[in-house]
Amino acid sequence: MVSTEVFFYPINHLEF
Repeated sequence: MVSTEVFFYPINHLEF
């Protein structure tokens, strides 16, 4: 869960 959160953090920020 922690890995996914950190991994999707930059992607989500860039997407949104």
